[in-house]
Amino acid sequence: MKKILLSLMIFVTLTGLSLAQNEKKTLKLKVPELNCKMCSFNVEQSLRKLKGINKYELNLDYETVTVQFDENKISAKEIIDALKKIGYDPYEIK
Repeated sequence: MKKILLSLMIFVTLTGLSLAQNEKKTLKLKVPELNCKMCSFNVEQSLRKLKGINKYELNLDYETVTVQFDENKISAKEIIDALKKIGYDPYEIK
Protein backbone atom coordinates (compact mmCIF):
# COMPACT_ATOMS: atom_id res chain seq x y z
CA MET A 1 0.00 0.00 0.00
CA LYS A 2 2.84 2.39 0.84
CA LYS A 3 4.45 1.74 -2.54
CA ILE A 4 1.21 2.54 -4.32
CA LEU A 5 0.78 5.78 -2.39
CA LEU A 6 4.40 6.75 -2.98
CA SER A 7 4.08 6.02 -6.70
CA LEU A 8 0.89 8.04 -6.86
CA MET A 9 2.51 10.99 -5.05
CA ILE A 10 5.48 10.94 -7.43
CA PHE A 11 3.18 10.78 -10.45
CA VAL A 12 1.06 13.70 -9.23
CA THR A 13 4.18 15.75 -8.47
CA LEU A 14 5.76 15.11 -11.87
CA THR A 15 2.50 15.76 -13.70
CA GLY A 16 2.09 19.05 -11.84
CA LEU A 17 5.62 20.10 -12.74
CA SER A 18 5.15 19.37 -16.42
CA LEU A 19 1.89 21.32 -16.48
CA ALA A 20 3.52 24.29 -14.77
CA GLN A 21 6.34 24.28 -17.30
CA ASN A 22 3.92 24.59 -20.22
CA GLU A 23 1.96 27.65 -19.16
CA LYS A 24 -0.32 28.91 -21.87
CA LYS A 25 -1.09 32.59 -21.98
CA THR A 26 -3.48 34.46 -24.24
CA LEU A 27 -2.62 37.82 -25.70
CA LYS A 28 -5.24 39.93 -27.47
CA LEU A 29 -3.91 42.67 -29.70
CA LYS A 30 -5.49 45.52 -31.58
CA VAL A 31 -3.61 45.85 -34.87
CA PRO A 32 -4.66 49.02 -36.70
CA GLU A 33 -4.69 48.63 -40.48
CA LEU A 34 -5.11 44.84 -40.29
CA ASN A 35 -7.98 44.91 -42.75
CA CYS A 36 -7.11 42.97 -45.90
CA LYS A 37 -6.06 39.48 -46.92
CA MET A 38 -2.50 40.54 -47.67
CA CYS A 39 -2.25 42.08 -44.20
CA SER A 40 -3.48 38.88 -42.59
CA PHE A 41 -1.06 36.86 -44.72
CA ASN A 42 1.87 39.00 -43.54
CA VAL A 43 0.84 38.74 -39.88
CA GLU A 44 0.32 34.98 -40.14
CA GLN A 45 3.74 34.51 -41.76
CA SER A 46 5.35 36.51 -38.97
CA LEU A 47 3.56 34.55 -36.23
CA ARG A 48 4.39 31.18 -37.80
CA LYS A 49 8.11 31.95 -37.53
CA LEU A 50 7.91 32.43 -33.77
CA LYS A 51 8.59 29.49 -31.46
CA GLY A 52 6.21 29.09 -28.57
CA ILE A 53 2.98 30.15 -30.27
CA ASN A 54 0.34 27.46 -29.92
CA LYS A 55 -2.40 29.05 -32.00
CA TYR A 56 -3.63 32.40 -33.19
CA GLU A 57 -6.79 33.93 -34.62
CA LEU A 58 -7.07 37.02 -36.76
CA ASN A 59 -10.23 39.10 -37.06
CA LEU A 60 -10.10 41.55 -39.94
CA ASP A 61 -13.44 43.13 -39.06
CA TYR A 62 -12.20 44.22 -35.63
CA GLU A 63 -8.50 44.46 -36.58
CA THR A 64 -7.51 42.09 -33.77
CA VAL A 65 -5.15 39.19 -33.29
CA THR A 66 -5.57 36.73 -30.43
CA VAL A 67 -2.49 34.62 -29.72
CA GLN A 68 -2.17 31.66 -27.39
CA PHE A 69 1.47 31.11 -26.47
CA ASP A 70 3.80 29.36 -24.04
CA GLU A 71 5.26 32.08 -21.85
CA ASN A 72 8.27 29.89 -21.08
CA LYS A 73 9.27 30.02 -24.76
CA ILE A 74 8.21 33.50 -25.89
CA SER A 75 6.99 36.71 -24.26
CA ALA A 76 4.13 39.01 -25.18
CA LYS A 77 6.71 41.71 -25.92
CA GLU A 78 8.46 39.45 -28.45
CA ILE A 79 5.17 38.82 -30.24
CA ILE A 80 4.37 42.53 -30.34
CA ASP A 81 7.90 43.34 -31.53
CA ALA A 82 7.61 40.78 -34.35
CA LEU A 83 4.48 42.53 -35.64
CA LYS A 84 6.12 45.94 -35.30
CA LYS A 85 9.03 44.64 -37.34
CA ILE A 86 6.71 44.04 -40.31
CA GLY A 87 5.21 47.51 -40.12
CA TYR A 88 2.24 47.29 -37.76
CA ASP A 89 1.68 49.10 -34.47
CA PRO A 90 -0.09 46.52 -32.29
CA TYR A 91 -1.11 47.13 -28.71
CA GLU A 92 -2.59 44.90 -26.08
CA ILE A 93 -6.30 45.08 -25.33
CA LYS A 94 -8.13 43.50 -22.44
